Amino acid sequence: MSFRDYFKVVEGVNKWLQVQFVPEIGGRIMQISLDGYSFLFNNPSNIITENYREKASAGQWINYGGEKLWPAPQGWGKKTLWPGPPDVVLDGGVFALEKNGNEFYLESEVDPYTGLQVSRTVSINDSNTIIQVDCVFENKSGEVKEWAIWPVAQLHAENFENNSYELILPLAEKSSYATGFYVMHGLVNNPQIRIENKQLKLNFQYLIGKIAADSDQGWVAYLNKENGKVYVNFFETELGQPYPDNSTVQIWTQGRGMIYSRNIIKEFPNNIHQNPPYLEIELLSPLKPIQPQQKATFSYQIGVSTIALGDTIQQVNRDRITCVPLTVLGEGGFVVVTASYGFFEEKAMELNIEDTKSGKQHYREEFKADPNHPLKIELKIDIGTFHVDELSVTLTETKESNKRAD
Repeated sequence: MSFRDYFKVVEGVNKWLQVQFVPEIGGRIMQISLDGYSFLFNNPSNIITENYREKASAGQWINYGGEKLWPAPQGWGKKTLWPGPPDVVLDGGVFALEKNGNEFYLESEVDPYTGLQVSRTVSINDSNTIIQVDCVFENKSGEVKEWAIWPVAQLHAENFENNSYELILPLAEKSSYATGFYVMHGLVNNPQIRIENKQLKLNFQYLIGKIAADSDQGWVAYLNKENGKVYVNFFETELGQPYPDNSTVQIWTQGRGMIYSRNIIKEFPNNIHQNPPYLEIELLSPLKPIQPQQKATFSYQIGVSTIALGDTIQQVNRDRITCVPLTVLGEGGFVVVTASYGFFEEKAMELNIEDTKSGKQHYREEFKADPNHPLKIELKIDIGTFHVDELSVTLTETKESNKRAD
């Protein structure tokens, strides 16, 4: 069964993307697809909504998957903490949806517990695969409320036995934590996690756990190594502002194992039918007071693309995903040129090799790439009697309106 069999689905598309919204269950983005690949986890065992409010009120979370918006900090026993999920309004309630072309406005009912009315505008650009998300928390109560905005994306991780899924999070240059992150739940010496070149890399192995980091680099990425598909969140941080759990990004891994939460030890079975695998990327805005009838805002972006099979992610920005930066090496009478990038839009690139003294062109080749087709260059070029230091090697966009060189 699919969520499409039970709920009204509103779709946004461009030449690359398909984005499905399900306003009836928390106003969530239920699926984002690129080139036939669906990034978001959808829980097949929790599709039917019968008696949802009764189940949620009794403490049973109906986890549908997708990408949704929650308030933080999370916790129990204080009115200043959000005790969900479950939650009958913000996680599972019916949202209003207005569609204007490829712009989608989703709005919750007023939640009496938090005092919030939650909304967001999701915009799909016609020419690229970066989705803009602008979030608003409006305080509808008569007293000051303090909440952070907390987008949560659950990502596909079904084929974990093939070591297929990796999350990449660059750590803060000056982190509050000795390792750049801390463990909130699960194993302290989690074998899924390693640190390389100031990046936290998590290879999903179906182990339960959660980590938090005060990353200030503005991106976190998910990579499916089987097909090179990449999901990126871009976000801004506000230095000096308080954040829930002192973190700008949190990562949850759903799998087997135990955690201590809500004053109990909870065990998650090693059974993918009872306990389906997925990964979460969770962003956090600063924690700020919201005056009565006033608003707090937070914006972020979702970008999807493709990198070459076998490559890993070094750096991400809104222009490209860098796996191998342009690299030039001399080898006898040859120059070896390598580069590998993924892009969020169509690109026309030109590789030029010139004599630095005369400016004479020695070699030229054009390449095309797009969100489904990465750019990978592996060339060995005869340069005759030239030395590599006498040559200028550039990789440049040919579109004049967006021209840049490496």
